[in-house]
Amino acid sequence: MDRTFYHPNAPYWRLAVFFLTTALIGLLSWDAEAQTPEAVRYNQANDLYRKGAFEAAARGYADLADAGHQNLDLYYNLANSWFKAGSLGNAILWYERALRLSPGDPDVLANLRFTRARLVDRAEEEDLLPGVQLLTMVYRRLDPDWLLIFCTAMLFLAGVGGILWLFRPERRTLWTGITVVLLAGWLVTGIAWEMRSGDLSAPEAVVMQEEVVGKSGPGSD
Repeated sequence: MDRTFYHPNAPYWRLAVFFLTTALIGLLSWDAEAQTPEAVRYNQANDLYRKGAFEAAARGYADLADAGHQNLDLYYNLANSWFKAGSLGNAILWYERALRLSPGDPDVLANLRFTRARLVDRAEEEDLLPGVQLLTMVYRRLDPDWLLIFCTAMLFLAGVGGILWLFRPERRTLWTGITVVLLAGWLVTGIAWEMRSGDLSAPEAVVMQEEVVGKSGPGSD
């Protein structure tokens, strides 16, 4: 049996090593080129944050945000940088914008709550019953995208229940109850989606000044 192909001095072996080496170098070069200018700037801002240059890091992140990049990690790091730099207004602004991208994110909510607690003039929250407080907390964590998916699934299942109601007369009472429950769930979820989407798209403002004068109308009072 001819084993010339496996001999280390054979040209085929050298050719295989050449191609493998070339492929490896190409992969390494591709990985280095994969660092886009935006990724480089983002990593530079991360380095500034780690070195304690929080305001410079915030401005680096802000340049990316101003360029149109919408990313939860970018907004979150930007808010943290402004908080570390002592600019609570900017920190709240970017925490709020992060919540628009990911409603209910536990880290963003915790940092936003902590930042608001450091304000001199804090908005007093209503003294609600424990059950209402729980429902309010759950509502604020709802993601409209998840609600839309759930609402669509409920409507689909209600349609399946309606079809089974037509073709399974011996269990019509069961399928009637299931269909009614699913339709009620679809209706409630749809209302919650509409309300939550409206809350997240409502125009809001964050006060940046240390002191402002608030008026209820065009008069002086």
